[in-house]
Amino acid sequence: MNVFYILLANLVLSAYLTGLIWTIQIVHYPAFEFLSKKNFHSFHSFHSERITWIVAIPMLLELSLSIALLFFSSPHLPLWSSYMLLSFCLMAWYLTFFLAIPVHNQLSQDFQTSHIKRLLQINWGRTAAWSLRMLLIFYLLLVYPI
Repeated sequence: MNVFYILLANLVLSAYLTGLIWTIQIVHYPAFEFLSKKNFHSFHSFHSERITWIVAIPMLLELSLSIALLFFSSPHLPLWSSYMLLSFCLMAWYLTFFLAIPVHNQLSQDFQTSHIKRLLQINWGRTAAWSLRMLLIFYLLLVYPI
């Protein structure tokens, strides 16, 4: 399999997830505080159900393609870069499943602005992971003749 196409597919997924996470970080999560306690539970249920559909499949594909880069290497692509890309991907997964989702679960039970603030703090890590991942892929495609 051609490493260029794996890297290009990684870039597309990473750019998609980066754009999505920045939108969530700058617009969506801060907007949680504008909701009334009465409407929050319904909105949060709606958010949780819908966001899963637009995040889960790209995240699974991104993880699969990150792993694929380790198996289909190129002599022109430094091995450290494949490990870095996988590390950024795993960081986003860790922050999502072990930190962000538990806070979402707390929010679904008890609307508190402290939970929203915690979610925003956690989400900066996911925003950084996807942003750095996208930039690294872009750099690799520009610099290395794959």
